[in-house]
Amino acid sequence: MAALDTLVNPPFANDPPVKVNLDAKVVGLVVAILAGLGALLSLLAVLGLLGAGAVAGSTFAGIFFLALIGVLVNLVADVMAAIGGWQMYQGNESGKRLAIYGLALAFLAQLVQMIGFGSAGGILSLILLAILYYAIVVSRYPSQAPSATRGV
Repeated sequence: MAALDTLVNPPFANDPPVKVNLDAKVVGLVVAILAGLGALLSLLAVLGLLGAGAVAGSTFAGIFFLALIGVLVNLVADVMAAIGGWQMYQGNESGKRLAIYGLALAFLAQLVQMIGFGSAGGILSLILLAILYYAIVVSRYPSQAPSATRGV
């Protein structure tokens, strides 16, 4: 459990390397929208994979089982991140934890998908997930002290 606490409250959270002041409500809304779209695309990918797996003589180039597991886990992760982002937007501070867990799970699922599909095309998704993670960690609610000051 300590590793998960470090994921939610990393050492750089109070003194981030890139000094930005982000409103947690706005970040939550962005995460909720992007994760909701990701969940929709993951659902379509599951349906597409199941259709490709059912077709006799399908020319799926990757490892079907890993691709399917990666897409299913990504669907769950996107739903978690969307709910967490929505909670953040509503002002619920526990939404940060759920959104971060969803992003971490999505990161792992993306790695499994890259292996399953036999493609490195998910690198941009990994970068986007890392940026969203950073934004969630350094974002603050209006009632909290800012994590960074402009100009040092």
